[in-house]
Amino acid sequence: MSSRSWLIAIALLLLAASGVSGYVSYGLGSRDVYAFIALPIYVLIYCWMKADAKRLSVQPPPGAIPMIPLALALLTFAVPVSAVDISANASRDAARLVSCMRVFDAACANSLTYTKVLEEHGISRSELEKAVTNLYGNMKSTRTAYSRFDLEAPWSPFVKGGRSYVFVPYNAVLEGNGRRMSAKGYFIGVSEDSGVSWKFVDGQQITNDTIGHVIPGYVGKLPDREVSQTALVPK
Repeated sequence: MSSRSWLIAIALLLLAASGVSGYVSYGLGSRDVYAFIALPIYVLIYCWMKADAKRLSVQPPPGAIPMIPLALALLTFAVPVSAVDISANASRDAARLVSCMRVFDAACANSLTYTKVLEEHGISRSELEKAVTNLYGNMKSTRTAYSRFDLEAPWSPFVKGGRSYVFVPYNAVLEGNGRRMSAKGYFIGVSEDSGVSWKFVDGQQITNDTIGHVIPGYVGKLPDREVSQTALVPK
């Protein structure tokens, strides 16, 4: 094989490992995938350098040793960066959703809401969008407003059934109609493209008994939820 062919093989192996690590798991699971290809990468790099040396009619470096530490360092570094990027994408899209909710923009909020859970139970997306539009219209007419809506750092993302999931806790305060409602809750982020983009379900009404409707088979811990209401004292 020519040196060019060996380079192509190296690139394809790295791309395949990246795809598998994103689909199977994040964090340590991804590191295991990259560790598994360390030896094949070593062999491919050596073959590439040997073929290139033959093409140039020079002696190849012994064992391709100069390239191995660099290749392994890059593979090790790639794993945590991938997990960080996935969480950053979730934070970015959750922040977009919050921005939509704060101004009661129904079309914007609906575009970032994961509705397949309810659609699977016979509620059409158009019905859901109409309900949100009516709710936001009522809030605007009563001068209801969020005085606070802060997101916390997302929990570690994970994969189940070919979809990526993440919990994004929040703290919000909604004021209107002479009442102040404080809510501690979380969004359930759902991604169908390996964490590139996210849509969300509000977890305020989700319990350990119902989480399976959103994340089939999930039995882990859920973020805290709490809601309280007080009379709004005029300033």
